[in-house]
Amino acid sequence: MENSNYKSEDFFNRDLSWLEFNYRVLEEGLDEDNPLLERAKFLAIVSSNFDEFFKVRVAGLKAQEDSPLNIRDIAGLDSKEQLIQIEKKVSEIVKIQYKAYHSLLEKLEKKCQIRIKDFSQLNNEELRFLEEYYEEVVFPILTPMAVDGFHPLPNLNGGALHLIIKAKKNMGISFALVEIPRVISRIIPLPNKDKKVKNFILLEDLIKNNITSLFNGYEISDCGLFRITRDEDLSIKDTDEAEDLLKVIEKEIRNRKWGNPVRVEYDQNMSEVFLDFLMEKLNIERKNFYGVEGPLDFTYLFKIADLKGYDSFKFSSSVPKFLEELKGENIFDAMKKRDILLQHPYQSFSHVLDLIETAAEDPKVLAIKQTLYRVSGDSPIIKSLIKAAERGKQVTVLVELKARFDEERNVRWAKQLEDAGCHVIYGVSGLKTHAKS
Repeated sequence: MENSNYKSEDFFNRDLSWLEFNYRVLEEGLDEDNPLLERAKFLAIVSSNFDEFFKVRVAGLKAQEDSPLNIRDIAGLDSKEQLIQIEKKVSEIVKIQYKAYHSLLEKLEKKCQIRIKDFSQLNNEELRFLEEYYEEVVFPILTPMAVDGFHPLPNLNGGALHLIIKAKKNMGISFALVEIPRVISRIIPLPNKDKKVKNFILLEDLIKNNITSLFNGYEISDCGLFRITRDEDLSIKDTDEAEDLLKVIEKEIRNRKWGNPVRVEYDQNMSEVFLDFLMEKLNIERKNFYGVEGPLDFTYLFKIADLKGYDSFKFSSSVPKFLEELKGENIFDAMKKRDILLQHPYQSFSHVLDLIETAAEDPKVLAIKQTLYRVSGDSPIIKSLIKAAERGKQVTVLVELKARFDEERNVRWAKQLEDAGCHVIYGVSGLKTHAKS
C-alpha cells in the first residue's frame, strides 16, 4: 500500500460491506411488492446470515483484537475499529428487522389467517391441548440445570435457546437454566375447527409458562430467555497427509461446540440481574449483548413460509427443464452425438445424477473420477459411486472437507466412500477445489 497510488479510503471494509449486503436481503423482506410468505423467508435468511457472520467473521476479529498482531485491513481499520462499527451496524439492522417482523405478523393474521399466539391469548380448547402436549411430549425431555456454588455453569450449546430462572427456597436464591429442546418442532400448531385458520405457539413460550413444573418446592421469582453464538470457525492448518487432515477436521468439529461466546441475544425485558450473571459466567462484555423485542432467532419463519396451501402468498415455483434429446435415450449415446452443456438451476440436475448412475451400471465404464464439495443428506451421487466401487470399478473422489459448516457431513460421506473401496482425496494442500461464480 505504501508504494501504491491507492489510499485506504478508496476501499470498502470486507465485513462492513457484507453487512450492507445483509441489509439488502432485509430490504427484500420489507418490500411490499414481494409475496407475504417470501418476505417472512427473507427475515429468516437475515437471521441465518447473522449467525454465520458472528460464528466466523466476528469471532476472527475478536481473536485478532486479543492478539499482539492487530493488523489494519486494506480499508485502514484495525480489528477493534471494525468491531465497533460492526456492533453499531448490526444493532441498526436488527431494530429494523424486528420492526418488520411485528408488521409482518399483523399482515399474516389479516391476509393469511396465520397467527403466532402468545400464551396469554390462548382459549380453553388450546390450553387443554397444550396441557396434554406438554405433559406427554415436552416435559419428559426437559432438563433443569442449577447454577450455584456447588454447580458451575454447564456448557451451553451455541445456537440453542435457553431459559434462565431465578428460584428461591428456604431463604436461599439460586439460578437455573433450561435448554429449549431442538429435537421437537419449535412451532406448535394449535387445534382449530376452521381449517383455513392456522394458529401456532412457540415452544419456548409454552415451557416458560409451565416452568414451575420443573421446580417443585421452589418459588420462581423471574425468568428470561437468551441465546449464545459461539466461535465456530475451524482452525485448520494445511497438511499433505489425508489421514492427518481428516483427524484434524474431526477434532475441530468436536471442539466447535465449545468455542468462545461472541454474541448473546436476549429478550430485552430480561432483568439486569440475569445480564450481569451471564456476563460474569460467560466472560463476555456487555457490548456483545443484543436485546430484541420479540422472539429470538427468526429462522423458525422458514417453516411458516413453507406451509402448504398458501401458493398465492409465495413466488411461483420454477421447475427445471429437461433436455428433449436426453428423454428416453442412454446419456452416453446422446453425448456421442454432441457435447451437452447444462446450466443449473435452469436445467434439471437429474441429468447429472443419470450420468453417474449410468456410469456405475455400464460394464464398459472402468473408472469414475468425481469432485464433491457440498453433498445433500441423502445423496444419490454417493449411492451411485458406492455402487460403482462395489462392482469393481476404480472410483476416485476428491472431497472438499473444508466446506464451511458442512465438514461433518463431508467427513461422514468420505468414510462411507472409503469403506466401499473408493479412493478418496481430501483436497490439495494450500488450495481450494471450488470457486464461487
